[in-house]
Amino acid sequence: MRCARLPVLDERSIRPFEQGLGPVIPPVNILVQAFRSDSSGHKICRNWLDGVLNGDARYGMAQQVLGGVVRITTHPTSVPVVL
Repeated sequence: MRCARLPVLDERSIRPFEQGLGPVIPPVNILVQAFRSDSSGHKICRNWLDGVLNGDARYGMAQQVLGGVVRITTHPTSVPVVL
């Protein structure tokens, strides 16, 4: 069984997550790419997440989202094999 590849993100695709009336709740794919330095969208997602966490906007983390991040980042096929 193989994990699905994460979509390539750019600044336009993550902008909708910062707009709205309620707190910002980052989705799993943004958190995974912010965590994984080898992902294609790492820099964009990490900068966005740092901006949310250090900014004035209210934010939250859903338990289901954090569980998804742990599940994806610790899955054996998501970790690159170093030979």
